[in-house]
Amino acid sequence: MSNGLPLFSVIMPCHRQHDYLHGAISSVLAQTESRWELLLVDDSPRQDLIIAHEDPRMRRLASGGIRETSCGSAMIH
Repeated sequence: MSNGLPLFSVIMPCHRQHDYLHGAISSVLAQTESRWELLLVDDSPRQDLIIAHEDPRMRRLASGGIRETSCGSAMIH
């Protein structure tokens, strides 16, 4: 894949799931395939969702009341 686009996208709704978020993100980071993007979809005001896991393949998206998976699907490359 030479175009630089991710091979696959992981959409992770994370509203009120902060207790599980670190483990879920770590699981994606541990994958042997590196051509992915992780879309963290949340409507929480917390800004520390991905600070502990800084990686250019990760993006935090505010859903703004839209169903999380719909918001994430709209952002896939």
